Amino acid sequence: MASVHRRNNNDSYYVSYRVNNRQKTKEFGKGEAAREEAHKFKAAIEDKQKRAKDSQNGTVPLEVKYLDDLAVIYFKADAVNGLKKWKKDWANLLNRHLLEELGQIPIDKLTQEFIVALVMKKFPKAKPVTHGNYLSYLKIMFNFGIERGYIKENPLRFWKKKKQVQRDFSMNLDTIKLLIKEAPPHLAFAIEIIANTGVRPGPSDLLSMQWKNVLWDQSAVRVWSEKTQSWRTIPAKPAFMDKLRAQKAVAKSEFLVEYRGKGVSGINQSFRRLCRKLGIPDSVELYDVRHWFCSTLLSRNVSVKNVSQLMGHSSAKMTLDRYAHVIIGDADKAIAQLPDLD
Repeated sequence: MASVHRRNNNDSYYVSYRVNNRQKTKEFGKGEAAREEAHKFKAAIEDKQKRAKDSQNGTVPLEVKYLDDLAVIYFKADAVNGLKKWKKDWANLLNRHLLEELGQIPIDKLTQEFIVALVMKKFPKAKPVTHGNYLSYLKIMFNFGIERGYIKENPLRFWKKKKQVQRDFSMNLDTIKLLIKEAPPHLAFAIEIIANTGVRPGPSDLLSMQWKNVLWDQSAVRVWSEKTQSWRTIPAKPAFMDKLRAQKAVAKSEFLVEYRGKGVSGINQSFRRLCRKLGIPDSVELYDVRHWFCSTLLSRNVSVKNVSQLMGHSSAKMTLDRYAHVIIGDADKAIAQLPDLD
């Protein structure tokens, strides 16, 4: 339960309450106005706690007034079929970093300015694209509430995600060979896998790849993508198949990428240390190896449809939108069809 207190040393008011079994306090300052605001806050906290408890017990319908009310419904809607990994990650992040403050204000009182400022404050080191993703997830939740009739307006209805600036990828074959040569064994093998298959370098693709999904008799690898919830089969060149056989002979776990006999949850920090050791700029990312795979195939006139399937993109349009600038050969052929004017 929440409780209002007045400090003995300066007569300021504060509210003590618990969120997710963690003790919290909120300061309100001095004077009668501060005391009234503290009691209003206490009443709101107790009301939310009671409604959440009643909802869990099934005694009364859940009234959607705060974001945490909406979050319960939003995540439960997909719980029957199992939450996708990105949604589980978002639920944890929302609960740990944003709900405490966003959940104190009724949804109809939330403003775009407040929400954007809070996301920026809670994740000061995140990239702009990450801030945009988090705000997009919140906007989706609010739209869900409107579609289901739980809320009337989306506080982020006027917010639009900024278009990403096309990066100039500097990854090339020589750099990839240098990275593989100088990397610790588990990272070197991970880079080889990405360069030969184009898989995403995180838990969604690369780090969840298992030996049972290597098709030895077909010289191919089956990849499950948590991001797209789909399988794809990627053919493997003979030289890469030899690397896979050699690694399988010494593997101690079911995962292709392992460290000390166990699967790993991330390799970005190891990659960053390697790049700094080699004097490679911080702008270079492990994801650039995946981009190199895609760009190399497209620049050598492999069809957009085939490359899209290998990359695990949702559509060929998505591949074309991102990589049209590297399909130089097709542009040359098209221009060659123009008649001379003299």
